[in-house]
Amino acid sequence: MSLIHTSPVGAAANSCEICGDPIDQLTRMTSPAGELSVCKAMDCQRVSRQKSLMEPVLFTPYLEFNKKLIRKNRQMIAAEQVRVKQLKEQIERENAQILQAVIERHAALTAADVELVEIPSGVRSTDLINRERLHKYRTHLQHVVTEALTYENADAVVYDQHRAAHEKILQIEQEFSSNPAIHHLCDTLCTLCKGGCCIKGAEHAYLSVFSMRQYMDEHPDVTAADIVDLYLSHVPALGIQGSCINQTRSGCSLPRELRSDICNGYYCDTLKAWKQQAMASEQDGAVLVVQRCCDNFHRFDVDTVVDVSDVRLLDETGSVVEEFPVEELL
Repeated sequence: MSLIHTSPVGAAANSCEICGDPIDQLTRMTSPAGELSVCKAMDCQRVSRQKSLMEPVLFTPYLEFNKKLIRKNRQMIAAEQVRVKQLKEQIERENAQILQAVIERHAALTAADVELVEIPSGVRSTDLINRERLHKYRTHLQHVVTEALTYENADAVVYDQHRAAHEKILQIEQEFSSNPAIHHLCDTLCTLCKGGCCIKGAEHAYLSVFSMRQYMDEHPDVTAADIVDLYLSHVPALGIQGSCINQTRSGCSLPRELRSDICNGYYCDTLKAWKQQAMASEQDGAVLVVQRCCDNFHRFDVDTVVDVSDVRLLDETGSVVEEFPVEELL
């Protein structure tokens, strides 16, 4: 007796019996006899497996409930994808409109002379750094410094995202060595943003065992207590609400050499895309900076406002040539 069954021909036979998505012919034709024809999605496979484990009287309502749940979730995901797509298209239209308006204001400027880059914005609301945040930060520092002492040097630290970030920085520095102008522009754009990527720093600031061991290797005479005190000495009295403990309205309170490799090597998606394009084309022209009033990580969230907050034209050195009233461009 064959263990393979052939589903009936028709639209339903070509669809997953749970979520309704199309399934390929091989999957459909090789479904065991008596089993549901389902797609390869994990949630559909999970429901299908229960058929052999449950009594029919129990499986039938279980199947119907999960069919509705899974299909509803798929519809919500599809609707969210449409919303994000439409938002991205809106942003692209606005950016194009802004670029065109700026070009029209400058007779000597053409689309070939200027590159548009979009950047996020750091949170502007400030608050006093309270004792609870300071205690969490001190505890984190003490933990990573103590663990760093167990390693002979930074190379001995277990490989993780922080080691990977350090390697990434070395690669970026090599790229920038032949493109110092782009390096300077990237730093300028990060400064204009003022921490749109810092909101996840909380009370750890991405400082790690590897960060501390690196500092110990470079400063062999300092003690563990010295390192903790050094970092605590840079905590601002007034910080950004809900962001990294070291973020202020003017940027990071830590000098670059004390920041984590993750922070020093991070570029938001839009700036990274511009950097790669600029390096590939050896760009040396003007840069039109369109800044939106949202941070880097929540720009496509449902309740996030992505309005344009500032528009600046920078020359090839990173100097601001002109700032434009947003309402006159859109």
